[in-house]
Amino acid sequence: MNGWSNMSQLEILGNDGKAVLYASRDGENVKLEFEYYGRSPGESDLEVIYTIWSSQYDFIREKYSASETQDIMKMLQFISDTGRGEEFRNDLRSGVIKSERFSWMSFGD
Repeated sequence: MNGWSNMSQLEILGNDGKAVLYASRDGENVKLEFEYYGRSPGESDLEVIYTIWSSQYDFIREKYSASETQDIMKMLQFISDTGRGEEFRNDLRSGVIKSERFSWMSFGD
């Protein structure tokens, strides 16, 4: 387990062991962030922030069999620890998990 506290971010890991999302509390809700940095001149940087409202927590708990806890951060840690981080990210991106999405791109300096 990576561990977390209310003041830190939780890494949700993909199949390759690298973080696919970073989760943090936002009051009763949770924010999930992802950043991609362009690798060459002219390629954009991208940041995406998803906000999941607490009303989605029961759905997440049921879908990922995380019935051991009511705490969203512990559920997300469970999802990551059981190798389902990429599935979670894909469900978030495709709208299976309802969220608000904010994204922006930047190009060069």
